Amino acid sequence: MKRIFSFIAVAGIIAATSCSSAEKAERNEENLADKIENSTNPDSTRSYVEQAKVYVQKLVSEGKFDEAREYLDKIQPVIESKAPSLKGTFESVKEALSKVPGAVGDAADDLKDKAEDKAGELKDQAADKADDIKDKAGELKDKAADKVDQGKEALENAKDRASEKIDKAKEQTREKADEAKEKLKNVFN
Repeated sequence: MKRIFSFIAVAGIIAATSCSSAEKAERNEENLADKIENSTNPDSTRSYVEQAKVYVQKLVSEGKFDEAREYLDKIQPVIESKAPSLKGTFESVKEALSKVPGAVGDAADDLKDKAEDKAGELKDQAADKADDIKDKAGELKDKAADKVDQGKEALENAKDRASEKIDKAKEQTREKADEAKEKLKNVFN
């Protein structure tokens, strides 16, 4: 039981210190403007400016462009007033930052347009295929109807031929019967 409580206490302490170190680092970067403004040593000022630059680059690499811009807007006036010789330090970062969102937005728009174009093409292809299938189904229906009509006609023709043959056979049978009757009459008369 003591071990469980000890474990929970240690976990709590670790969680508290890890959160506070992250918060301290965040506050440290945010307080760099104050440090630069209050610095009297040029080397310390240069060091603080370099830390601020690293922080802005970190924000950019994490994709936090708006936060990086806000931080630059906040710290740039302090650097210009306190250390004018270092004001060019952020120019490359600022220039890169101004290009990034536009490039990302343009790339997203291009991708969206390409996706819409491709979807339109696929929709048109699907409609064409559906029309082709509908046409083929109509052709098959017409062919089937023709085959049924041909089958009916062939059946009628076969029926007529059979009827003709039966009539012919009947006629021949009557003729033979009449001939046989005549012969029998001649024989008995």
